[in-house]
Amino acid sequence: MSENEDLHDDDAPGETLAADIVAAGTARTVPVPTPTPHHDDDDHGVAFGWTYLAVLFGLFGLLAVLAYSCDDDTPSGTVGAVTTTTEAASSGVGSPSEVTAVVDGGQVTLTGSVPDEGARRQLVELAEARYGEGNVVDELTIDDTATLEGGSFSVSGAADEGDEDPLGLQADATAALGLAAGDFDVAFTEVVASPVDAEAAIAAGRVTLSGVLPDQASADALIAATAGVWGAENVDSAGLSVGDATWDGGVVRVTGAVDAGDVRGEAFTTALAAALAGLDPNATVDSASLTVDSGAEALARAEELLRANLAANPILFASGSAEIDPASDEILTQAAAAINAAPGISVEIVGHTDDQGGEAVNQTLSADRAQAVLDRLVELGVDAARLTSRGAGESEPVADNTTDEGRAANRRIAFEFQGAA
Repeated sequence: MSENEDLHDDDAPGETLAADIVAAGTARTVPVPTPTPHHDDDDHGVAFGWTYLAVLFGLFGLLAVLAYSCDDDTPSGTVGAVTTTTEAASSGVGSPSEVTAVVDGGQVTLTGSVPDEGARRQLVELAEARYGEGNVVDELTIDDTATLEGGSFSVSGAADEGDEDPLGLQADATAALGLAAGDFDVAFTEVVASPVDAEAAIAAGRVTLSGVLPDQASADALIAATAGVWGAENVDSAGLSVGDATWDGGVVRVTGAVDAGDVRGEAFTTALAAALAGLDPNATVDSASLTVDSGAEALARAEELLRANLAANPILFASGSAEIDPASDEILTQAAAAINAAPGISVEIVGHTDDQGGEAVNQTLSADRAQAVLDRLVELGVDAARLTSRGAGESEPVADNTTDEGRAANRRIAFEFQGAA
């Protein structure tokens, strides 16, 4: 019998197999393989360790920040706001300028801040161009953190209806400085024109005009009427202006003093009345305050003025006669007016001749000519009680009788006002 057969026959199957295994193990050693080191497992361990440490440090940092915030009792949003402000300051960008022009009729006040002196000066000059140098109040401040970019120019206050300067100033400022047009809150009130109350003040032969007139045409008319009587060189019209006025019910007051014998006072009143009639029939001239200066110096000026007029336009007579040439009517009319313009003043009319002919003849001729002039002045409206005449003959020459020109100057009529210097 074979070996396998003995096993199956003698023992139970389970017991035989176990015995065999034990016996085999006792008889020889089965080699066990040596484990090979696994490097991948080591790497994973190291990475996990560093990750763990990083998480721990992150948690510690977060806890520190939270602890700092809690200690300072500072809201978390404030930290962000401080950072934004700091960044803005470091970048040099400040707040946009906000300028306001406060209008009050014909004046304007500038308020707000600008970045530099140049911007301030430019705004003031723009306002002065619209409202005039004396009508601008500068309350602007300079803030070097301000910026024109993004800034605005607003206008507020009150102005007369139809006044375009407030809106014009805003347009000027926005165009020149790059500011945006801000609020425009101007109340416009209806303008009620006042009657003209102008003045023409006379002093020492000069006239000063002043007052508010409706338009430039009115100013031109007054200036022309004044210059026509007194001469353009004797007219000061700087006090005239154009504004809210009407000639309806208006008046031009003539004030001051005019020299006795100076006919320009009355002529001026007449010229003004004619000028006003062309502007408005309801306008008037009031010369009640105009006085007459009858002092010695004023009378001397009247004499000189009449003498100058006579020298330019002498009274003419027929040769060797006291008959007045009709061509002298105009100058005699002026002389009558001059005498009447010196009320209460007596006037002496003096006849003069050259030295041609006999002295007695010349004396008689000069007296006759003086009397002829007196008679004519009475005819022209002068009170005869105020007039006297005399002949001076050739005794009071004013020029050289050896020349034709001199002799012509000596043949003359002179007017002497009593009391003149």
